[in-house]
Amino acid sequence: MLTIVLEVLEVRKVDEGVEMLLGRPSGAMMQEYPSPQSEEEEMAFAVMRAFEKYLRLPIPQRQAYTFMMRLSDEEYSILGKPTVGDLIEIKMERRQEG
Repeated sequence: MLTIVLEVLEVRKVDEGVEMLLGRPSGAMMQEYPSPQSEEEEMAFAVMRAFEKYLRLPIPQRQAYTFMMRLSDEEYSILGKPTVGDLIEIKMERRQEG
């Protein structure tokens, strides 16, 4: 089983219920990068952090995935009516047919 924590980025009322746009929490983005494996890599990471901190230059980051979830009004209420900024925990596992 896989458990993923996602942030609610947008909530929209639709005819069939509610649509929520979900994505990785902003603080989780940097956790996806591996730790430096050598002194050279550590120096490169330090330079990038310095650019980001002192020069305020945009540092390209991996694009976070997002997906849209559509719930009925009842399902949305059972979930506690999450709003923008709330975190949702989703548990998934592969379903075997047959």
